Amino acid sequence: MRNQHSVPLTPSQLSSRTGGPRTKDSHLAFVARLLPPEIVGMAWVALVPRVPRPGATSRLSADIQSVFVMPKQRGQGIGSALVEAASKHATHPRSLHVTVHSGRKAEPVYERLGFESPDSP
Repeated sequence: MRNQHSVPLTPSQLSSRTGGPRTKDSHLAFVARLLPPEIVGMAWVALVPRVPRPGATSRLSADIQSVFVMPKQRGQGIGSALVEAASKHATHPRSLHVTVHSGRKAEPVYERLGFESPDSP
């Protein structure tokens, strides 16, 4: 088994490595790769400004987005590690909420990691 790493990349770093579009620095990608470098998964966290309120003029919400692991690499904890890394970054001192929008198939993974479904009692 090869070593796995989860590393945060800014959108400009990711763009320079993948040729993809540039995004604002409010978005951070966490990339899982194997050694030698082979990207096998990623998760994005978006830090989104919230409406100010008295005593808290600079608030953020965090949204975990676009979590994906290559099919051959699934079932090894890579997706969980990516979500945990993104969640850790998302619990920024000014970030009050961390959300994830998922398809039904992935809901058990997120629930196991501590997220609650809006359909939960």
